[in-house]
Amino acid sequence: MDARDDVLLSYSHLAPGTQMSGQLCPKCNGGSKHETSMSVGRAEQGNIWWKCHRASCSFVGNEKSSSYAGEHSPVEPKYQRVFAREKIPLALEEALFQLYSIDGDTMDRAGWAYTPDYDGFGARVIFPVFGPDGEIRGEQFRSYSGDAPKAFTTGYNVGENLMCWYQYKKYGKTLVIVEDIPSALRLAQDGKVNAVALLGTVLNFDRINEIKAQEYDRVWLCLDKDATFQAIKYRLLFDDHLPQMLVKPLGNNDIKDMPYQEFNAFMKEITTDAISKATA
Repeated sequence: MDARDDVLLSYSHLAPGTQMSGQLCPKCNGGSKHETSMSVGRAEQGNIWWKCHRASCSFVGNEKSSSYAGEHSPVEPKYQRVFAREKIPLALEEALFQLYSIDGDTMDRAGWAYTPDYDGFGARVIFPVFGPDGEIRGEQFRSYSGDAPKAFTTGYNVGENLMCWYQYKKYGKTLVIVEDIPSALRLAQDGKVNAVALLGTVLNFDRINEIKAQEYDRVWLCLDKDATFQAIKYRLLFDDHLPQMLVKPLGNNDIKDMPYQEFNAFMKEITTDAISKATA
């Protein structure tokens, strides 16, 4: 089965006029980071359409599909992964603290959990994916024992953006956009800024509109060093829609990996009025 057939089969359950973002592309498999960068939908006329938003992938299509059973007919559910949900073992919690400088209380607040085996794909840490309203939209299952793929991401509801929001600062004025969940949680844990993880590097109009609706005075786009050029392109593309979004380039360390001194200096920069230092 090729990538086209995979899409037509996997998304045959979609109703007309619905779509899903943040899906794993079967053509490029999300690259080395397994980014969930594909959008899929069913047009009102019944066609299934799809597009991968990774710059190095050209997988796009629009084809007839008549598999939708209709709202009054049963639709065979997609395969459900089998796994047990447990509290993160203490040794792993301590290892995660050493990796990310995120304490156990913050992990608990964010609902992080653990499974010793995710449907045959090895042990995984479970990250709930929160919407801006605090409701859980899905989950990410990330391996720390070398199992591939590194992460699985599942969404609960068709049409919702799979971005993970941490808005612990009430009435916060500053939002930081990052790629991954640990970076977002590390930023948000002390309550100085709020953060949202893209679960990859994809920004589209649906995501920008959701961010805009939160009405932040300042929005920092902080993608990994290898995606800085992409961040600048986003800044230019969405300037009319989100003019308060500015790019803060990162060095060799991702936010979750920054030593304390580097992280504190980074936080000082994004929480001051030194906007002229940003890359426009």
